[in-house]
Amino acid sequence: MSSVTLSVFDTELFHFSRILKQSLTSLGREALVRLDSRQACLCLGSRGQPDPRRWSSALRRAERVEVNPGPVESVRPMPAEDKGWIERAGHDADAWSAYEIRFASGVVDQVALLCDGDQGESLCEGVLRAIWSMLRESCLREFTGSRRAAADALLWTISHRFGAAVMVLDEHAHILQTNRVGADLLAERRLLRSVSDGLSAATPSDTRALRQAVSECVAGHSGASEVILLIDDPDGPGRLPLSLTRFDGGDGASLAVLVIPQRPDPKRIEKLAQIMGLTPAEARVASLMQLGLPNREAAFIAGIKEQTFNTYAKRVLSKLNVGCRAEAAQMLTWQAGLGLAS
Repeated sequence: MSSVTLSVFDTELFHFSRILKQSLTSLGREALVRLDSRQACLCLGSRGQPDPRRWSSALRRAERVEVNPGPVESVRPMPAEDKGWIERAGHDADAWSAYEIRFASGVVDQVALLCDGDQGESLCEGVLRAIWSMLRESCLREFTGSRRAAADALLWTISHRFGAAVMVLDEHAHILQTNRVGADLLAERRLLRSVSDGLSAATPSDTRALRQAVSECVAGHSGASEVILLIDDPDGPGRLPLSLTRFDGGDGASLAVLVIPQRPDPKRIEKLAQIMGLTPAEARVASLMQLGLPNREAAFIAGIKEQTFNTYAKRVLSKLNVGCRAEAAQMLTWQAGLGLAS
């Protein structure tokens, strides 16, 4: 039996299938399907969309759905006590005719039809027995094809149009993949360099901190979903925020995803900070915080006392609802890079 790895939605959410709508609505006005209901339970429907708010948790549940589980062994009506999944989908189960389709391999699918009353159970059972093997395979191909196309579009955007450098690293900080912006950044060999023993920063101390953070991120020791680092930028007056996020490949091989925003113009940062609710004075302080400058140097540039600068800095953190200056720098840099202040 061949199989395909799918990212599936929670059982109460049904992914729209055009093929299902075209094929089964001849038997009923609507159709709901649970493929491999006892294992992966991929849910398809003839109308409606999955809830985007639950995609992130559902997409983490990569399950194996049998593409060709063998011949259909039986098709039988489902008793009322087994139709709770229809109720959980937000429908009146009594109005639906539901069928359990069992394959010789042991795989069990469930199909529910909202009929007008003209179709008898024997007719539905006969049609499902005749077409279900081919129809379920077509639905799976449609589902995986659309998901693959969406994934390809996302990867293309990150690779060619995303304004930040994105690098995928192993536990030793070796670069496995990067987008175009990341490749250009590495080619400059100023902020970061790819060398034989891993990714290196402009200074030895930043290199050590970066590699330690990558190792802890991949191992899951950081205890946070995202780690923010500030490293020296040879082309800028201060330090640049970097983001590290752990990616679990699902097969025991975890990786780290490094994101490095392009440094925006300080005036752009000030404008953004005011859009985000800061006063002009606070926005000026925020722009200097974004540069990662020491307090004394930042206060001198701003033309205010260091104590005054610290007071403004606390207000900035409070208004931006962040816990530290690194988070504030990251927020302002990335929001400006996304064009909010244009």
